[in-house]
Amino acid sequence: MFKHTKILQYNTLPDKPDALMARRLQENLGGHWGEMTGMAAYLFQGWNLSTPGNEKYKTYY
Repeated sequence: MFKHTKILQYNTLPDKPDALMARRLQENLGGHWGEMTGMAAYLFQGWNLSTPGNEKYKTYY
């Protein structure tokens, strides 16, 4: 389901630290509405609905 590679898509070196960009990037990945938060919510929701006894909450398509 998940694959991790250590190859970077772009090899760049920053001129100087940019705190504002780091804050925006951190929010986008793991903040309150970030991608990692959304992924974890869907993942755990799927796990919780697959446990025995939760059949009444499932939707079948």
